[in-house]
Formats: sequence, C-alpha cells, structure tokens
Amino acid sequence: MSDTLPTASLDHFIGQQVTQVFPADDASAYTIQMDSGMVITNKDTANGGDPPADIVGKVLCTVIYSETDTRLQFGLTTTDGVAEEEWVTLSPLLYTIGGIEGQDQEYYPQNPPEIQAALPPDPSDDRVADGPTP
Repeated sequence: MSDTLPTASLDHFIGQQVTQVFPADDASAYTIQMDSGMVITNKDTANGGDPPADIVGKVLCTVIYSETDTRLQFGLTTTDGVAEEEWVTLSPLLYTIGGIEGQDQEYYPQNPPEIQAALPPDPSDDRVADGPTP
C-alpha cells in the first residue's frame, strides 16, 4: 500500500460512463460510481441536493472549476456534441475521489491535506474592524 497521496483530478474521469449513483448516508450527500470503479462523493450534506439519478449511463464530458463551485457535465456524446446533458454542481472543498488503485483513503482533490497543513491558523478572532479612525 502506498503512503503517497494520489494526484488524480476530476479531469481523469472525462470520457468515463456513470454506472451507479448511491444515495445519501451519514457522511455524504451521494456518491457517483464510474465504469473504472473510481467514485466521486459529494460530502456537502447540508447543500448537496438530491442524488443525480439521471446521469446513470451518461459520460462525463466537461469539468468546470471555479472558487465557488465545481460543475460536471454529463451526457451522451454525438457527432453534433453533447446530447441529453445533465449538470452536477459540487462544492470545491466538499467532494472526494475514491477507488484509486493502491489507495484505501478518499482524496479531496481541491483541498488536499498537504495544502491544509501549510496554511497559517485562521486569524478571524484577532481581526476586528473598528471602522475609520478620526
């Protein structure tokens, strides 16, 4: 078993077909299983939404990253582009990738532990705005 963290991103899933969507449990809103056996788990139990059952049998076509959300486009690819498209929106910090060969842990690709360990402590309690000084 490897001690190194995986370096996969959602881009590695492009072209893979969704085989199953598992409903919510105590730790997640839902989990999407791809035909490779790898899974994408939405950990946003507060705002995760309903499991996107309409994506089963569709292929991941596009991934769009931003600081506010991560959007996945699923659909059927045709010579004219993507047909029957469905979009799934994830919180960038609250989804994991799992099922990576040689790894028995989930991986937060946009919030890896090595970045979290390097961040300074949150200064929020020390930062109070009193307004302009006269």
